[in-house]
Amino acid sequence: MAKTEPLERIGVTLTFVALLTAVWSQPTRASDLSDIVDRASRYVAALGDELAEVVAEECYRQIWQTPGSDPVERVLQSEFVLVGVSDRAEWVGFRDVFTVDDRRVHDREDRLRQLFLRGDTQVLERARVIADESARYNLGQIHRNFNVPTAALFFLHPANRERFTFKLDRIENTAEETLWVVLYDERHTPTLVRTPLGKIVPARGRFWIEPVSGRVARTQLWLKTETRPNGRMVDVNVAVSYARDARLGLWVSVEMREHYTTASDERLITTANYYNYRRFHVDVRMLTPQ
Repeated sequence: MAKTEPLERIGVTLTFVALLTAVWSQPTRASDLSDIVDRASRYVAALGDELAEVVAEECYRQIWQTPGSDPVERVLQSEFVLVGVSDRAEWVGFRDVFTVDDRRVHDREDRLRQLFLRGDTQVLERARVIADESARYNLGQIHRNFNVPTAALFFLHPANRERFTFKLDRIENTAEETLWVVLYDERHTPTLVRTPLGKIVPARGRFWIEPVSGRVARTQLWLKTETRPNGRMVDVNVAVSYARDARLGLWVSVEMREHYTTASDERLITTANYYNYRRFHVDVRMLTPQ
């Protein structure tokens, strides 16, 4: 007994010190951050593959206000889908609006079915057509088609991450988990977001990353862009939060909040909520002639 008691005490002490180190250490070396961004990049690539051809419903509330005028509100109900393109490291996230302020949109029946029945090139082209059609229901004079919840995630994709620099902003500890808040800044040109006239729009923002798995819990995107013929600047702030969907077993976007402000103090504030995620299945059967 006399010989084993010190060994037991040493074992308890070492375990306690290890736990303290795990709780209180906040590694901030460049190598640690690089490893975490690597994990997040792999996580995003795998998530894109999992979410391709998954459909969700979106309720998209918009409020547009100009100085001296009453605010104008609009609610869009849409199907949102992420389409993967196999021969390119790319997904296209788009919405297909089916009601505007509770009024049914005509001539949009069966579009998703027809989209998935085509080959990859046709899927991409058709997805962009539908996205542009749906964008015309957006309120305000700020023309945009990047307002989808997966936009910032695409910056972490292995095909794009070298375009950005990453810096640790802070570490957030909650009762549920620890998240690294990582700043990103686009340095390469031409940028991924551009104006209709081709002017570059560098993307900046934050990722909230779970350091062990690389899972992205939240994203924030900042843009300062000229989108209007008169060249007035527009400040853009888009924040997206994610939660685990029990049906799919995946972490999916549940809310997107946008805030747009022009130099003349016009404002667009939106909130989009996502629910009823399900996989899109196309059932094609070969019939034997009678």
